[in-house]
Amino acid sequence: MPKAGFAIADGYDLQLGIQEGPVEVLGAVCRIHQYPPNRETGIQGNPFPCVQLEFAKLDPQGNRLPDEDPVKMEFGLGNIEKFHPGQCKGADDPDPEDLGTEIDTEGNTIYTDAADNKINNVTKWMMFAASLEHKGFDRHSLHAAYLPDLIGLKIQVKTEAVEKRAGMTYKREPTSLVVEKIIALPAKQRGKKPVAVPPKADKANGAPAPAPAGPVAVPAAASADEAAELIATQTMAEVAAENKGKTVERKKLQTSFQARLMRNKVPIKHHKQAMDLIKSADWLNQQATDDETSPLFGLLMADDASVVFAE
Repeated sequence: MPKAGFAIADGYDLQLGIQEGPVEVLGAVCRIHQYPPNRETGIQGNPFPCVQLEFAKLDPQGNRLPDEDPVKMEFGLGNIEKFHPGQCKGADDPDPEDLGTEIDTEGNTIYTDAADNKINNVTKWMMFAASLEHKGFDRHSLHAAYLPDLIGLKIQVKTEAVEKRAGMTYKREPTSLVVEKIIALPAKQRGKKPVAVPPKADKANGAPAPAPAGPVAVPAAASADEAAELIATQTMAEVAAENKGKTVERKKLQTSFQARLMRNKVPIKHHKQAMDLIKSADWLNQQATDDETSPLFGLLMADDASVVFAE
């Protein structure tokens, strides 16, 4: 089966550890990770696929700091049903082995079971990879999705705020670790000159295009499942914004959701499938606790009887 590339063209429009400064990539794997339970709530999120990078901190001259332990950081990829650790023979191997979804499974590439599966551009990984490509890392290497190609890379990184998506009300401001400049390329690319890719520009004035905001438009090429999920997450985010701090019975919630579909003039052909999604407590909780790219992340907690919305 195909691999999921992570060059800019391969994505579509997802902190502790390293915050800023010069670092070297010591390790790079695709991994199924699960964080420990939250200390305050006791709630433990579900396992999720990520790229895990191991960083060594560097001094201003690019040398490793001897008294600093390496730091591992996880960059989420999105849906565990779409993206798994894979194992391939090298960057040119187009048919990696699917290593599955067991916790702590690691592979050298990102496996996906469909050629048209793309990693969301708002995931932590795609924001990091896009910044790396913008600073001149070889886009063909990124498209090949062979993570060992990153080992030995020396970069200057920083943490920057990212725009809150519509409906986000949780207190923590979203941030992303990004590449500020490339200090030294990995051994495989040394001797090449980095070729930077500028951010997409706004046609009106040449400025970088702002992140999309407001209601989600369903792409013409979206499948019925993709359209239903876009509509369900965005519409529920609007419902959540109207019900901050409230507990709403599931039946009343469905009525409110249906009314907003009508108010937003969502085509009737999408109503049933979107309704089926929000009727599932498992789906709501997965969107709210596991998928940082979802407009519902951090907004609610559902059970069979009711939904509790965040302040």
